[in-house]
Amino acid sequence: ERCGSLSIGRFLARRALRILPAYYLAILVYAVYGSENRDALAYNVLYVNNFLPALRQFMLWTWSLAVEEQFYVALPFLLLVLYRTRYFRGAFLVALFVLAAFVRLIIVDAHGFGVPIVDPLRQSLPIVDSLYTKTYSRFGSLICGVFVAYLLHQRSELVAELDRSPRLLAGLTAGSLLCIGVLFAPSAPSDIPYFQFGNTWPEWLLPAGV
Repeated sequence: ERCGSLSIGRFLARRALRILPAYYLAILVYAVYGSENRDALAYNVLYVNNFLPALRQFMLWTWSLAVEEQFYVALPFLLLVLYRTRYFRGAFLVALFVLAAFVRLIIVDAHGFGVPIVDPLRQSLPIVDSLYTKTYSRFGSLICGVFVAYLLHQRSELVAELDRSPRLLAGLTAGSLLCIGVLFAPSAPSDIPYFQFGNTWPEWLLPAGV
C-alpha cells in the first residue's frame, strides 16, 4: 500500500517462520514414533507430499499444509499481477475462481467419477489422489479468501455500503442461505462437481460434450 509493490522474500520468510518450526518438529516426532512410509519423508519436508498417492504418503493428514504452502509460494506473484491490473482486480479473481471450477469439472469428467460409490475401496482412493488433495483442484476456495481480502482492503466502500444498507445486507444473507438450502435439500443431486464429484451438470457444460 505504501510503495505499490511487495517484498516476495519477506513474505515467504514470514510464512516460513510461522509454520516451518512447528511442522518440522512434528515430522521429527512422527519419524521417530511413527511407522508408515518413512521413505517418503522428504516429500513432506519439501511440501509436495500431496502429489504422492494417498497410500504412499508420510503423515497423510498434512496434505492440506502442502496445498496451502504451494499456494503461498504462488500468491506473491498473483498479488504482483493484481497490482499491475488496477482496474480489473476483482474481475481477475472471479475469473480465477471460475477457472478453478472448470478444472475440477474436467478432472471429474476425465475420471468418470459418480455417486453412489458402489465400491468405496476402488473409487474413493482415485478421488482422493486425483481431486481431493491436489492444489490445482483446490485453489478455488483459497481464491475466495483472497477475494474477501481484496474487498476489505481495496473496495472498502462496498463493505461500508453494506453497513449503511440493512436491506442490502439482509438480501445478501438471504441469498447465501438460499444457496446453502438448495445444496443441502434432500432432492438436490449429491454429486455436484465443484463441491464433490459426479457429472450431473448439463451436457453442454461437460468437457466431453464440447
